Amino acid sequence: MYQSLRRLDILIFAGILATKLLLYVFITPPWQVPDEPTHFEYAYLLYREKTLLGPVQSDLALQKDILESMESNHFWSFLPWDPPETIPTSFKEDRLLHFAPSQINRSPPLYYAIGSLWLRLFSPRSILEALFILRIYSALQTLLFFFVLALLVHWILPRSRQCQIAALSLAVFLPQLSFIGAGVNSDNTFNLCYAATTAVCVMFAVGKRPLWMGPLLVLSVVACLLSKTSGLLAVPLMAFTVLAGLGWNRRRLMGSVCVGTALLLALILGQAVLTWISPDSARKIVVATHFGWTRLTSFDSIGGEQSLTVTASLLWRSFWAVFGWLTVALPGWLYLPNLAILFTVAVGAIKAFTCRLDTAEGDGSLQMQQARLIVSLSGLLLLIAVILRNVGEFQPQGRYLLAGLPAFGLWFAAGITLTPMRGQRWLIAAFLAWLCLFDLSTLIRYAIPAFYLGAS
Repeated sequence: MYQSLRRLDILIFAGILATKLLLYVFITPPWQVPDEPTHFEYAYLLYREKTLLGPVQSDLALQKDILESMESNHFWSFLPWDPPETIPTSFKEDRLLHFAPSQINRSPPLYYAIGSLWLRLFSPRSILEALFILRIYSALQTLLFFFVLALLVHWILPRSRQCQIAALSLAVFLPQLSFIGAGVNSDNTFNLCYAATTAVCVMFAVGKRPLWMGPLLVLSVVACLLSKTSGLLAVPLMAFTVLAGLGWNRRRLMGSVCVGTALLLALILGQAVLTWISPDSARKIVVATHFGWTRLTSFDSIGGEQSLTVTASLLWRSFWAVFGWLTVALPGWLYLPNLAILFTVAVGAIKAFTCRLDTAEGDGSLQMQQARLIVSLSGLLLLIAVILRNVGEFQPQGRYLLAGLPAFGLWFAAGITLTPMRGQRWLIAAFLAWLCLFDLSTLIRYAIPAFYLGAS
């Protein structure tokens, strides 16, 4: 009975998320997801040229077609400034897209290559039809991300249905995940790859090591590197997982060394392949590594108190719900109840890193603690990277934190376990009710009116 209920929980959550994703696919006006025109351009060019690995160049004729589609769908009327007097003929001529340069030969190609194959299955007859086909492709990736999240929750919280529900609800009822997850954006591939990498690391931690585990470790980190430059975070996560194996027992020493060596070779090979496929992307990874290290070692020089405050505020709001090109935000008071969730997550994070996390059924084995530490580390690495990247930026965006939902869900559940056992069920019910209300109200009261009724 318990197993059936748990599967039913997952199916119900998956059905809710799938419904929301489809709603956002078709309710969000064309091109109203951040950077959607430039991400679409790359995938569509690969589809049109019928290539996956070959280099492609920006096509001004295609950019003009996209801009004309943006004009016919009233793109500029949703922005806080007057529309251009004449339709731009290239992205560089547009006031907004000038700051969102083309992704071609600039971003790792995995999202766009698979997207071009997806387009070949349907052979769209117009730019607009291709856009919605790619949105559905993104929504499927987000749904897969949820299933990986559910698998992680099942592994790291195996005996507490209440904690599983709490961890899953944070993702399912997060408006920003549904909005971004239903748009043409490479974030969705990175979210999936990073969660899958975390899952592979957890499998390694709990002793599930068949012969294919080594190649799977290598494949997961290469996939992360090919999904986005943020995939660099998979490297320290993998390194920690492999090195942690050195302390378990001496018999695993050779296996850990072999896996570490294979991982290093895979990184070298992955960088070489990326250099061949997209030299600019390979160079960007090197630059991103140097940039991250520079910021880590000179934190005092990247912004003052005001910039940190502004960055934190914008990251906070755009993690929960900010629609359009960061133009449709909710009233400030509506974000305030979520501070209770933030407090619970923060307390849970401290507990996850410093204490044994015993669920209602009691499960504090060493391997399980190591698995939870790996999930927590994945979230901490992402949090540090996003903060360092966004401090002082013109538009900090909380959507970059969505890949950390496995860790945030674990911390949320861990924070809830600090309350008395009898009150945990009621606390989870209260959080769940608020998340449902918040999610529904953002869609009905703010997103739809802003896009279709001219409200803000």
